[in-house]
Parts: sequence; C-alpha cells; structure tokens
Amino acid sequence: MPAACSTSSRTLQTLPPETQLAEADVTAILDQLADHAEEDPDSYRAGIAGVQEEGDWTVSRLVAVFKALAVRDDEDFGAVLIVAIRRAHLVVDGHQLAVARMGAELDRMRHERLFPDAASLENIIRHETALNRMFYQALGQLEAMQSRRSGTPIPLHRIHAVGLPGG
Repeated sequence: MPAACSTSSRTLQTLPPETQLAEADVTAILDQLADHAEEDPDSYRAGIAGVQEEGDWTVSRLVAVFKALAVRDDEDFGAVLIVAIRRAHLVVDGHQLAVARMGAELDRMRHERLFPDAASLENIIRHETALNRMFYQALGQLEAMQSRRSGTPIPLHRIHAVGLPGG
C-alpha cells in the first residue's frame, strides 16, 4: 500500500466508528466515485453491501462500503480510499464555494438594508429637519415659560442657526 493510501486509511480509521455522516454527503461521495469509474451512480452502487441498508451513515458503514467496492472491482482498498477522499475534497470544496456565495449574498443584503435608496434618504432627511425645527421651537417655549416663572427678562425672538459652515 502506498504511503498516501496508508495515511488516508489511518485518518479515516482514527475517527470513532459510530461518527454520524450526512446522507447527502455520502451520496455525493459515492456519486463522485461512480463518476471516477465512469459508471452510472445507480449501477455503481448496485450489489454493494451497506449501500442499500436503511439507517444512518456512520464511518464504519462507509469504510465497509469502500472495502466492498475494492473487492468487487478487484482494486486495493487504499487506492479506493484515496480516490474517495480526493472526490470528497471536491464535494467539500463545492460546499465551501456555496457557503462563500451565500455569505456574499448575505453581505449584499445587509448593505441594502443599511443604506436605503436615494428617494428614501431624502424623505428621511426632510422629516429629520422638520423634527429638529419642532424640537428647537418646543425648547424655546419651555425656556420662555421657565424664565417667566422665575421673573427673568426673556428675548422676544430667538434665532437658532443649525448646519451653517464652521458651526
């Protein structure tokens, strides 16, 4: 068995045998193996013990399927394992690419929610200006009422310059 095969075999066999695997991932790996063998996925899996069983996929079940494939195809188990692992990396890379695309889409959507369109921004600014003006009118009235109660003289009219350059 080549060194790479024994390393991959040991890596897979160091996982606890009852480690759960996603059925979609196992199916994708087996489909990749069938593609490598240039066979139809259904015919590639036909007659392999463990593939047709019901229940959860585990590491031990997957290893048993790889061994059965190696025996059926008269290949070295390590070679089948290497191909399976390489093809599994393709599946993982595909998942990582999909996750990256979803992340980019989420970032785009967050950006859209943070910055409304120009018409909405103009509307917000107009309302903010009106609210600001009403606030200063109410503040001026409050100060005038407090001054009248305390008996201090108050100016007849007060000017608030907001947003001028240098201010």
